[in-house]
Amino acid sequence: MARHVDSFGRHHARGIILKFIELAGTPKSGKDSIQKNLASHFQDADISIIELKGGISRSPVKKKDSIAALVWSMCDLQINYINCQLQKKASYTIINRGFFDRLIWIEQYIKLGIIDESVAKKYADCWLEFAFDKMNTIVFLLITPPDKAIQRDPRIINGTSKQSIMNYSFLSSFNESCMLAYARYKNNFKHVQLVDERTVSFPLIDKVDMVLASL
Repeated sequence: MARHVDSFGRHHARGIILKFIELAGTPKSGKDSIQKNLASHFQDADISIIELKGGISRSPVKKKDSIAALVWSMCDLQINYINCQLQKKASYTIINRGFFDRLIWIEQYIKLGIIDESVAKKYADCWLEFAFDKMNTIVFLLITPPDKAIQRDPRIINGTSKQSIMNYSFLSSFNESCMLAYARYKNNFKHVQLVDERTVSFPLIDKVDMVLASL
């Protein structure tokens, strides 16, 4: 069976080079739009792509439910990773809200007192140890200020309404969790590209070009 080496120095069989690109960060930072744009680009270029989008509840929930949601979403994501490797149908896999996103939520749960830091570290270490191809994964961490996120989606409540966890205070706190995860886990992946709009605004096309340049 023919074998070759890709740009990351990994050997793959069947002539398929798998590269993982993960989109993580603040809600309304453009993750979904980037994913759709990339999918369209790859389709036009006749390059197959598998899109993964693991979800996690953003609603206020009980402590045990929050931890269960994290564990369940991580297990589901891991299964999807394994399926990608077994099927080898795509050269590029776009992961919207993948492993790095879960690490951000761990930081957020620690801040909210939902999960103990020592317990959270055990979860994180376990997931990082078994994360599929994390060293073949490039993460784009998108940080957007709360006012810009609210401007992009007026449905986000700019206040403290109990009807939505997605308010100004939450978005500010989540940005802090993004930076904590960046500082703590960036060396566990091939590369984590920080795209911080709190000081400089990046149009969607610029964000897409950043991802394309990494391929």
